[in-house]
Amino acid sequence: MASRFVIRPTTLFALSLWGIVSTTQAQPVHVSAEGVGQVLIYPYYTTRSGWTTLLSIVNNDAANGKAIKVRFLEGKNGALVASLNVFLAANDIWTGAVAAGSSDDQPPRLLSNDHSCSVPSLRSGITETGVRTVGSVSFSNQSYVADGDSAALRTIDRSREGYVEAIEMASIPLNRTMPSALTQQIDSGGYYYSPPPSCLALTDADLFRYAGDVIAPKGGLSGSATLVNVTGGASADYVAVALDGFWTAAAASSLGLTTSASALPNLASGGNLTAQNAHRGKTYFSSFNRSIDAVSAVLMNEHLLGEHAYTSDSSIGTTWVVTDPTKRFYTQGASAPPFSSAWNGSAGNACDEIELISSDRAGIVLDESTDFGVRPFRPLRALCFAAGTLNFGGVTTTGRELIFNSTNSYAYSAGQDGGHFAVPVGMEGGKTRLTPKTSFALLTSISGSVISVDAVTGTASIAVGPHTFYGLPMIGVAFTQSSLKLGNPQQNYASGYRLQSTRRITSP
Repeated sequence: MASRFVIRPTTLFALSLWGIVSTTQAQPVHVSAEGVGQVLIYPYYTTRSGWTTLLSIVNNDAANGKAIKVRFLEGKNGALVASLNVFLAANDIWTGAVAAGSSDDQPPRLLSNDHSCSVPSLRSGITETGVRTVGSVSFSNQSYVADGDSAALRTIDRSREGYVEAIEMASIPLNRTMPSALTQQIDSGGYYYSPPPSCLALTDADLFRYAGDVIAPKGGLSGSATLVNVTGGASADYVAVALDGFWTAAAASSLGLTTSASALPNLASGGNLTAQNAHRGKTYFSSFNRSIDAVSAVLMNEHLLGEHAYTSDSSIGTTWVVTDPTKRFYTQGASAPPFSSAWNGSAGNACDEIELISSDRAGIVLDESTDFGVRPFRPLRALCFAAGTLNFGGVTTTGRELIFNSTNSYAYSAGQDGGHFAVPVGMEGGKTRLTPKTSFALLTSISGSVISVDAVTGTASIAVGPHTFYGLPMIGVAFTQSSLKLGNPQQNYASGYRLQSTRRITSP
């Protein structure tokens, strides 16, 4: 049973020094409410069916440049398909595009016309004959060729959709050598010097010449993505999830800069063992044995919630993308909580059962005997991929969802029960709640504390004890597309937004 005592707010600072309110870390890892932090997670990229994904990374730090690891992970098992190091000046922005290859058998490519330096280089240049060149990074299947039993799981096609991590490796003070060599500089008039830094031939070996010029990550990163379909005449945006307090000084100093192809840093590298969550007016500080568990704890959600719209002729449809950014750290070889299944190289998935509860626009929850078609729980409903799609409305003849034609689709239509029932005109759409099955989806800290403040008396209550988190470390984005006219001019529209979420945290 958790122990409790009551204190005045003025004593919180002293208690924090004793380790009652927090650990010895400067701050716990947490999801940034402001959308700015040391780590960015982009839930989805795709190059399927004419889609291109545009990404931006913004450095909001006015005093320091940034060295950032940008990593692309495919959607089935979270395997690495491309990575690079990006260097930003203070207040700088990097942009890039994930585009399809030149033919169906060619891998996706990361392209950029940005002046920021990167390794491998993505900078455009001019050859001696005056021809403009554009750098690119081709995606690879080398990280997952051994985890699939079938040839289909080993092809480059698997890299065409997934999610993205951007992790700050170090900050770069403006008075060091590295900024002038690797980042754009601004003159006294507020303009960039011309030409930009000469980093077309920059290599990993060059980076370590500047190892003494970097300091511990200070955060300040934000980002967004835009999915564009030029042929289909539609685009949709979303904002990246930001984690702050990810690094401890010791972990950042120990790791330092890594080569562009290095598997480090990743979401398990931060070293921070304490997670901070706000829940029902209380602040939870939860300590774990592993830093990846602390990261998972701040992403743990009992429910994902969102609206959806569709029409029976499929001219309007909604797709949810549900991403488990830390899943790969728990499902390789054998599964570990909060995940219930290990990666299955034969089936090409690692599935966790879920409940789906949908209601129509009038708020009526209906089961499969009615027109709407989703009852509170059915077997075989599961989240099986590191980044997968859930469709509302019709599906393609291959069982894929209609908007992105994803191969990580869950192959059922949550809105119409796979098309078994006709939906009355005017009743299309509603809302859905997605809930992992609670008998498996649990993550428990080794210790922790909870602070709650009485708004009337001004007193703070602290409860000390371990915490149990329900659900899965999952985030999601909803995309709705309306294809009203394919002629000239087109009348196609799309929108994207983060799914809402709720969490449940208990103290045993």
